[in-house]
Amino acid sequence: MSCPEQQSQRLTGRNNGLPLPSLAFFHLPLPEYNEVWNYHSCYGHNYEGMGCPNVNSGLFAAFLEMSDVRGVFVGHDHINDFWGELHGIRLHYGRAIGYNSYGKEGFARGARIN
Repeated sequence: MSCPEQQSQRLTGRNNGLPLPSLAFFHLPLPEYNEVWNYHSCYGHNYEGMGCPNVNSGLFAAFLEMSDVRGVFVGHDHINDFWGELHGIRLHYGRAIGYNSYGKEGFARGARIN
């Protein structure tokens, strides 16, 4: 069992045996972002595709197994800002916030707050 799974079990134990609702934030999108965009309802924009790793680490599967992560938030691709739900977990893409990186003409800088 990996360290994130052990931490999830510790937090579940401290929460009277109930998974502690959690959010995950990181830079690169998981490969499952391709699945949610290609095969499920999504809301927002996908102007440049997903810069996901070629190898699936199994992190999303661990989130499902532990039943605690409710949402995942990523960036990396500055002109994507969609969200969709896969197996009960909402996958969110932020868009570029600052002005010191690339963007798209007519696509305002911003942040996701839902």
